[in-house]
This record gives sequence, structure tokens and C-alpha cells, in this order.
Amino acid sequence: MKKISTRIALAGALLALAAPGASALDHLLIIGDATPGGWSIDDGLLMAQDASDNNVYHYTGWLKADSNFKFTGDTGYNGSELEFRNASSDPKDISHIVAANATDNDWQFQVAESANYNVTVNVADLTVSAVKAAYQEKAVRFDILYAVGDATPGGWSLNDALAINASESNPFVFTITTKLNAGEFKFLGNPWANWGGPWLHPYDPAIDGLTGAIDYNRLTENNTYDTKWNISEAGTYTLTLNLADMTFACTDGSTSGIDNVSTESAGKASYYDLSGRRLTSPRRGTLCIEISADGTARKVRF
Repeated sequence: MKKISTRIALAGALLALAAPGASALDHLLIIGDATPGGWSIDDGLLMAQDASDNNVYHYTGWLKADSNFKFTGDTGYNGSELEFRNASSDPKDISHIVAANATDNDWQFQVAESANYNVTVNVADLTVSAVKAAYQEKAVRFDILYAVGDATPGGWSLNDALAINASESNPFVFTITTKLNAGEFKFLGNPWANWGGPWLHPYDPAIDGLTGAIDYNRLTENNTYDTKWNISEAGTYTLTLNLADMTFACTDGSTSGIDNVSTESAGKASYYDLSGRRLTSPRRGTLCIEISADGTARKVRF
């Protein structure tokens, strides 16, 4: 009886916090040693808010078996109603949540098998579920990424970061077509981390103690040199990130699709296909875009 009354009381508190048509939370994360980010809130697994119900949050990704996790809508460990724990003492009972300020128990959740899961949380009725996802070929870390920078519509404001959802057909591919300004940008996995958490940058050989040109078509995480992409001319661009092979392409509406990234560190000429993907060894007869050492682009056929 106590458990039921606690859920009812918390549901009322959450509804009181929420404005009409708005969730009491502005985000929700999965944290714990079952996740790739561990107990770091900055590296928590960011859940996507449901398009039709802003009290519902979804995440599809990897959870480690027999390891703990719980949920938080906070940016720190403040023990508030924004942290959600297991309402049951059985960690394998993934059915109901309870707010941290409504319980003295730090009961958490566990899955029985390491796998990608579809996780759904409803903060209004205090329910949670974790069901094995259809995709199990590789461990999924992100199902939503964000672009930030003065090239993006939201500028450098983390609150206005540009959301990019994973493809329904491939959870490792993120793509969006959007208007960009002239300027810089980079990607992050958690805009609620106050500039902490996971970031994606162009690959700079300097981070490995090497010399050479920055590879703007290759992704790297948490680049200490804070290397960014640069848009030289405002326009509509398609951004595509592939986290399976850590590649990146930025293409415009033309057939070349190469007027997209900085070439200030370029060395010898580089080659791209007509969709903007870098080619290491163009095949004979292939029509390519050649970027010369001075940044000039031209079509060539091998």
C-alpha cells in the first residue's frame, strides 16, 4: 500500500511541476555501470522525448548484464525528485520507478543479458520497460546527437543545439539536412552536460602526437585540441555521421558536395566521391572531386 501511495503522490508532484503541455523534466539520462558512460552524469545515455507525449522518454542502446543503472533528469547528484530509482528491491523487475526524494532506498535496475535494449520511461505514471531491440549486430552508444557552433541555427547555445536522430534503418548513421551559417561547428552527445560529456570532432593527427593534415571526413571523440569543422559559405547542407566507421560527410545541394569543410591544414590533393565521401584509392574510370593543396576543387576522372 505504501508503494502505491508513494507513486500517486509523486505523480501529483510531477504534474504540479509541469506547465500545461510541458513535461516536468527537460531531459532524462540513463546512468550506471551498465552503461558505457558509467556513473558520470555528463556521459549519461540521453533519452529522446516522445514526439506525442512529453512525459515519455525513449532510448535504444547497449546495457551490460548484471550491472546497475537508474535514471536522472538532473545535472548532478542532488537527491531530488529528478532522479528515478527502482520501485522494487528486485533489480530485474523493470516495471516501475520512484523519485529519489520519495524513498530511502537506492534500488537500481539490471538486465539479465548484455544487449541493445529499447528502454521507455513514463515520468507521469512512473513506469519503465527495457525490451531487447531488433538490432544486435554491434553495441549502440548514441541514438541522438547534437550539433553546436556559430554555423548552426542555435549558435553556441547548448539549449538550442541542433538535434540529429539516428537512422531507423541503421542506428550508427545520423543525418540531417539543414541551413548552416558561415562559421564553425562540432557535435556532442549530451547538451545537458554543461560542456562536459562526449564530443565528436574532426580527426587531428596532433592528438596522437603525429603531424599531417586534419582529416575532416574522419570522426574522433573528445579531441583535446577542440578541432572543429568550418562552413565557408552559408547555405543548405546535409550532415552525415557514421559511428560504425567513424566517418563524416558534409554535402551541399550541388553535385560536388565538397564545399563543406576547412582545408586550411590540407597538404597534398585529396579525393572525394560525388556525395562528399573521402576516397583513399579512386578506381580507374571513377568521376571524383579533387581538392588541391590550396583548397581548389575540381571534377576529375581517373
